Amino acid sequence: MATSCIYDSKYKGSDGVLRNTAYNGYYAATFPTGKEFKKGERNMLSLNVRAILAGGKRYTPVMLAESQQNGYAIYDV
Repeated sequence: MATSCIYDSKYKGSDGVLRNTAYNGYYAATFPTGKEFKKGERNMLSLNVRAILAGGKRYTPVMLAESQQNGYAIYDV
């Protein structure tokens, strides 16, 4: 079995510009699988694995030299 999802999470700011949200990873997929082994008349052994593949999280890069000079984070907008 496999499931997948493609999405695009955006918002429009008060300046009217459409931007990505922090949760915009673009895609996600899961791949669960399992196997059951019969052990005797009434017992069963079950092995299961689930793999998840998901897009990365968005972030705003920090301008390192300017941030160190001023003592606080300055973001590259």
